[in-house]
Amino acid sequence: MISGIGVFYPDKKPTQQVGIVPDKVVYATIEGLRNGRDEVLEDGIRQIIGADTPLPDIWPAIAKW
Repeated sequence: MISGIGVFYPDKKPTQQVGIVPDKVVYATIEGLRNGRDEVLEDGIRQIIGADTPLPDIWPAIAKW
């Protein structure tokens, strides 16, 4: 079965056969990897709980997952 529902960006451009284009690209760094951090996940959590959230407050949110 196929859905007939179209999915569009707010400006009415289609997402089908295009995919979702990221708003922000985040890369892991060597320093972060050496320190056991997942900077990509940290940034994603910051997007959800607030950009000004200090790093120590992010990891309890990650640990719940």
